[in-house]
Amino acid sequence: MKIWRLKFKVNSYLIFNEQFTMNKFIFFKIGNQNYASCIVEADSIEEAEEFSTKELNSTLKMIEFTVDEKFTCTLEQIEQDILSGEGLFQYQGVACLPSEITVVKPFRMEIISEIDNFNYLLSGANTIGQDAYKCYLKGLEICQWNSEAFLNFFKSIETISAQYLEQGKKEKKIEVKSKLEKLTEKLKACVNNDEINYDEVASLAKQIYDLGFIEVRKKINLTIQDLGVEVDNDKLDKIVKLRPKVAHGGTIQNVTDEDLEDCKFIAKEIIISYIKKYKKD
Repeated sequence: MKIWRLKFKVNSYLIFNEQFTMNKFIFFKIGNQNYASCIVEADSIEEAEEFSTKELNSTLKMIEFTVDEKFTCTLEQIEQDILSGEGLFQYQGVACLPSEITVVKPFRMEIISEIDNFNYLLSGANTIGQDAYKCYLKGLEICQWNSEAFLNFFKSIETISAQYLEQGKKEKKIEVKSKLEKLTEKLKACVNNDEINYDEVASLAKQIYDLGFIEVRKKINLTIQDLGVEVDNDKLDKIVKLRPKVAHGGTIQNVTDEDLEDCKFIAKEIIISYIKKYKKD
């Protein structure tokens, strides 16, 4: 295995005013440009670049999740350390120099403990929590397209709320018991009639079938109740009603910036609360 030193430019509207370390990366700034550096062991320069880029992007996504700001990275320098008779020296390097982005806001250093805490929670998250987080990250990646981003944020909510389906069925069974009995009696009378009205039979059968349908809103209600998440019910109602319109042929005008932010916020709160409460086996 060979030792490689890598340096990345980290582009964002936030600046790292103080140096800090996270997931074996050192984050710092030179002038108004953010950087991240690391040391990795790899057999080749390609392997070193691929591994470190993947790990850095994963770390930056966690930062994005926490601070709601976009971060991207590009490799600037990679060097191999060679042990000579006189010690360590750099042997091989490549450079990639993209245009710089103007940094306009300071990166709040006190947020680092929150990011570290989320990193710890995420490492212990079960498959459901991990999948919901990945859906959320996809939404972040395409946040310039409101409809597509909205669907990914909402999918992260659905991924978690789907775990409450069985509980929803039990509650729904109790709620509709009286109505089910009345419809069943009507259906029995209808089919026992000498002249069966097939349209009426079909209508009654559909009504009975629909009684078993567990609404998306109900599953989300059970989710936020179990997780103790506080949300604005009007905003939740709006995004739940908006979702099928967007998913089934809606246009980008269906989702306003406010709708997108509401869905994003609710999804984030549910994800954090879920991975806090439910760990992997």
